Amino acid sequence: MRRLPQFGPSVAGDALSEVTGRARRPRRGISLIEVLLGLFIFATAFLMLLGVFPTSIQSVHQGRALTLGTHVAEQAMERTLAQSFDSLTPGTTSTTVPLVTMVNGTSEVLSFTVTVEIADVAADLKSVRTQVYWTEPTAGETQVVRYVNLQTLVVNPQ
Repeated sequence: MRRLPQFGPSVAGDALSEVTGRARRPRRGISLIEVLLGLFIFATAFLMLLGVFPTSIQSVHQGRALTLGTHVAEQAMERTLAQSFDSLTPGTTSTTVPLVTMVNGTSEVLSFTVTVEIADVAADLKSVRTQVYWTEPTAGETQVVRYVNLQTLVVNPQ
């Protein structure tokens, strides 16, 4: 009767391979190829993450400017709505609101242009529109103009 080869160490405990007849060396670590491959994967992932940082910093600045612009527009709208109906005269007024912000110990001035437009819609109805514009510096010398618009109707309470 023919005996089937055993895989793994023999019963006696020696590390002879039944198939090849040579002693197997136990693995003691990782090879140089595996180390280099791991370093390549790590370096590629790290460089991809570094590419995201400038974009995320720009997005944070844009979000902060949008939040401040919206806040300035809401303040202008609330100041206008706090007036009596009769004091809301049709026309357009513009003002500039500079805001100083601190980011990582560096002060930055954002200048917002606020335009409030009041128009008669009917005898007892007026339209109030608030627009806030500002410019954001981008990479290079180009600047992007951003804006926020708020609009509401005011009814004479009498």
